[in-house]
Amino acid sequence: MRRLLVMVPLVVAALVWGLNSRAGAQGDPALLAQPMLGVADTQTVMMGATADDTWAYRMLPEHLGGQLAFLGYTDANGWRIAQRVDAGEPNRGSARITVSGGGLLVSRAPAGANVLVRKPGGEFHPAAPVPAGLLRPAPAATPTPTPTATPTVTATATATATATATATPTATSTPTATPTGTATATPTATATATPTPAPDRAEVLADDNGSGRVVTAAYESGGNLHALFAPRGRRVQDTVLHYDDGSGSWTREDITLSGSQLDAFEVLALAAGGEDAWLLGVDAFGTLALFQRDGTTWEPQPFTPPVLVSALPGSAEPLTVTADGVWIDAARDAATDATFFRATDGTVTSWCDDAACSHPFGARFSRAQGYRSFGFSGGGRVISNPSPPKGSDEQNRGTYLVREGDTFVRRPGGGGSFRPSAAFSSPTKGWLEGPVQVSAEARPDRLKAWPAAARAPLTAAATAPGQPA
Repeated sequence: MRRLLVMVPLVVAALVWGLNSRAGAQGDPALLAQPMLGVADTQTVMMGATADDTWAYRMLPEHLGGQLAFLGYTDANGWRIAQRVDAGEPNRGSARITVSGGGLLVSRAPAGANVLVRKPGGEFHPAAPVPAGLLRPAPAATPTPTPTATPTVTATATATATATATATPTATSTPTATPTGTATATPTATATATPTPAPDRAEVLADDNGSGRVVTAAYESGGNLHALFAPRGRRVQDTVLHYDDGSGSWTREDITLSGSQLDAFEVLALAAGGEDAWLLGVDAFGTLALFQRDGTTWEPQPFTPPVLVSALPGSAEPLTVTADGVWIDAARDAATDATFFRATDGTVTSWCDDAACSHPFGARFSRAQGYRSFGFSGGGRVISNPSPPKGSDEQNRGTYLVREGDTFVRRPGGGGSFRPSAAFSSPTKGWLEGPVQVSAEARPDRLKAWPAAARAPLTAAATAPGQPA
């Protein structure tokens, strides 16, 4: 009887976990979110997945060397450390895995961003350095306003000194003379000395020596990894840098800008599906613009959202490329956001909670931690770290979004809030940061029976005296 009472809470807990970890979506197989213990732990960040394996990274603790460890997962072997490298703190927003297992990760370094790349089947290694002169330096400052401002101030000082003496007896005459001289001199000097637009900086691959904002994408061609970067630092970002790891070469590619984009333009995202690469940007008025890579230039493509939208913060992943088209995410001044699918023929399908959109969306993209987006042929899509309407990152609670038909369904993940990374090879197979495995198949039980002769149940185990623990 006593043994039965002990078992009842365990059975109840197992049933509750089973119910909570199932997706609960209509018509789907029993999709399970299964937390896992092992080499991958809560500090592990997901990078991406292929059909056969999943990649992640984590910084090892100091007592284990403090290195950056790349982890690989297969169904046969589970999680294992694939490689260790000496590198600074990795940039979460830069992690990319290509369709055959090529990899890209940017880390912090004292002299600037450190780019780590891996061709399919190879090992991660530092990319060749960017050649001198390929990134534009900061423009030289123009000291024109300083000499013109000095004489004006001196002239005004003389005028005010004389006027002050006569200002005491006669109040009416002096105010008219003094304001006129001061008002005309001061604004002129200020307007010339402080221009409205922010000054250009030197171009860099990533802000803050690699730990800040980075806009990048990766694809493979000819068995080698290729990386794309939008350099940071200029008011008008009109260039993409292309790195070919096969030849170790860097080249500049122009973005064909026009109109208001020539005054101010920021590249928000780069994304690639195979060798098909796209770019999303925004001008000074907040208008989104879409570009497609054509050879070594980036040409504009028509895209007009049916509702008023704005750019998502830098931590977002607002552009996802598939064989059927591109997904574009945007923020709205409302309880929920919007996402759009532009098909290869140019037609746009929209999801937002407004009558002008094709379908409701019912979710909000992460503003602080960011999210990962995965698109698949046939219209499938997975989005990590969504928030409920009017919600924020702490209200994610480990959930993720999956497209089912014309609806985005929120599913329980079990990893908890503030875990934005993910890696999916299909809408029904992948990983959430936690780590939590999402699969329609139950995880195999790898526990093995170990027979031992004992007269009573074992409550503890210890090594033999003199043997290592």
